[in-house]
Amino acid sequence: NSIMHTYRMWWDKQAKLLIRIIIVTSVLQQQQFKKMYFKIKYCSYFKTLLALIVCLLISGQKAANILDLYEGEICKTGKNNTLNYVCKQPENCSSLEQDIRRQNFPPICSFIKHKPIVCCSPTVTVNETIKKPPLSTTNTSSSYSATEMCRQYSELVYEKVNTSSSNAGSPSKILDCHTVMTLIVGGSKAEPKEFPHMV
Repeated sequence: NSIMHTYRMWWDKQAKLLIRIIIVTSVLQQQQFKKMYFKIKYCSYFKTLLALIVCLLISGQKAANILDLYEGEICKTGKNNTLNYVCKQPENCSSLEQDIRRQNFPPICSFIKHKPIVCCSPTVTVNETIKKPPLSTTNTSSSYSATEMCRQYSELVYEKVNTSSSNAGSPSKILDCHTVMTLIVGGSKAEPKEFPHMV
């Protein structure tokens, strides 16, 4: 009986201790959550403020790149007898596309509403004579059917040979497997049905 009583008391102590641990843990978790919430809150405020400062710096820098010139004005003088750069609308600037492809972004002279006026580099016109292919006088078909092309390719497998037994002097066709040339070096073997379009 005393063993049961001792066991029951030990069990009660353990249960109370477990309840205390749960309560303390939940309180600590709430406090840590509050601290973490404030850290996240202030961290997000800091990040927002930092992003705002960066945006203002970038926009201020871009605003400084606007030349405040009108369309048709010279935005950059040419050096050594070269042509001057002139403020133009993008559709009138023939060198703009090439400049952008070369990652050479021209400065902006001004805006007309939301449309930029750019400092357009001068274009040098080179007199090139482009040789056009001669017009063919033979009547050729502009399109081939797949069947016709397949027939033409299949003729390449045969070799035409003049033999004494061929009638009327026309060459006879002999199936000739030409010398095989290795065209693939290295690589790996394909799995079965990996390329179903290649038969």
